[in-house]
Amino acid sequence: MHEAPLASTRSSLRDGTIDVLIASYPFDGMANGPVLMRERRVLAVAAGHPLAAEESVSLEVHGDIRWCSTRR
Repeated sequence: MHEAPLASTRSSLRDGTIDVLIASYPFDGMANGPVLMRERRVLAVAAGHPLAAEESVSLEVHGDIRWCSTRR
């Protein structure tokens, strides 16, 4: 088992380099198995950010936002 860059995982599944991928979201056009786990998510934004006033935010609104991510 090893971590792989997200950019290459889809092609690695198709060419057989990897057999199984555990991902946090489904890939279009790929077979998806059962949910293995569920994680709560938290969105942290500055008080003046437009999303700060929202009680909840769907993942769809994230497409136009610049993100910074940390490794666990």
